[in-house]
Amino acid sequence: MKDANSDISGKSAHPNPRRATVMHCPYCASENLWPDPETDNAWECRDCRRVFSVKLHGQLPRGV
Repeated sequence: MKDANSDISGKSAHPNPRRATVMHCPYCASENLWPDPETDNAWECRDCRRVFSVKLHGQLPRGV
């Protein structure tokens, strides 16, 4: 059976459990983000031309 996202370009067509999903570029706030083909865990912003990655370090305990 074919994956429903396989024909869709952009973020939803590239599921990668190691690539954190972002909604906006941290530099220019653009939503024009695409997985960087040269770096497995990075995103490229096609508006400001920056390539960046996001890393989750964990969560703070409740009540902090």
